[in-house]
Amino acid sequence: MVRTTEVVDREQARTKARALKARLEPLTAENNSWRFAAREILAFAAWSAGDMDAATEYASQITEDAAAPRQAAAARRRLRLRHQAQHP
Repeated sequence: MVRTTEVVDREQARTKARALKARLEPLTAENNSWRFAAREILAFAAWSAGDMDAATEYASQITEDAAAPRQAAAARRRLRLRHQAQHP
């Protein structure tokens, strides 16, 4: 029963991540002042959906951008710590 619930939860997370991506992707453009918030939300949505490649890509875009606020750069560290906690 728990396994089935996990599969359903993961699929729901994937559905939500796709919907978020459709809405937030335009905000990730280099000239958009909301890009850091949008990328952080997309990183966590991808992580929640089990897509670590996408999550890492969004987090990297934040940390590699010299204009990123310090709080946004912390997103990648939080993401990495959560992943390590779940996959020791």
